[in-house]
Amino acid sequence: MIKIENLHFTYNGSFVLYDINLEIEPGEVVTLLGPNGSGKTTLLKCISNIFKPDKGCIYLDGRKLHEISQSELARIIGGVPQGHNPTFPYKVIDIVVMGKTPYLNIFSSPSQEDYENAKEILDDLGILWLAERPYTQVSGGERQLVFISRAIMQNPKVLLLDEPVTHLDIKNRAKVLNTVKRIAMEKKLTVLMTLHEPNDAIVYSDKIAFIKKGQIVNYGHTNTVVNEKNLQELYDMSFNILTQNNARVVTY
Repeated sequence: MIKIENLHFTYNGSFVLYDINLEIEPGEVVTLLGPNGSGKTTLLKCISNIFKPDKGCIYLDGRKLHEISQSELARIIGGVPQGHNPTFPYKVIDIVVMGKTPYLNIFSSPSQEDYENAKEILDDLGILWLAERPYTQVSGGERQLVFISRAIMQNPKVLLLDEPVTHLDIKNRAKVLNTVKRIAMEKKLTVLMTLHEPNDAIVYSDKIAFIKKGQIVNYGHTNTVVNEKNLQELYDMSFNILTQNNARVVTY
């Protein structure tokens, strides 16, 4: 479980995050939704211990984040980056096996069992056929699934995803987000991700946190917080929500 209490973070003397309070249960998928520059990525970096908050506390399963060693934290938290421009043509299978790194010491290397486990993960995500391909030669959607595979290989309790579907087409966006939702349920992962598209957040999230100017202005179950008034206040523009066959669609 993630619990955040009274979190403040400043950059160059200006508040980026202000009085953040948030609780996420195991198995829940929570989306941070808000305008550019609202603090979504900064909050993820605070949870992953890249940024140190000025005030407040983050708890992982009741333990204070700053009291957990970096080596243990690397086993607890898995991440999928916001876009990635590959430079060295590692094989996809090798990228996935890198998820085992937090469990290895400087003198050890991945075992054959690790590689078999990586193949099982790739197979489960439907991309085993990419195993021997250089990851510089796979599509954006496939690359995101490779990084999700690496995170699963890490066997984390928490998965942080920063705009995991940026620049993906509709098919790949759905495939990535469906995968995230499924593995969260199956592995009881606590998932926190940032998205831009309200409709994606509605479909794939259990709860949504609206964040604006560094503050969480609404937080709760998707059907509770996503309404025209809250969206208008979040983005300073008009929205309509259409309901058909129990499905809700945001138009703007």
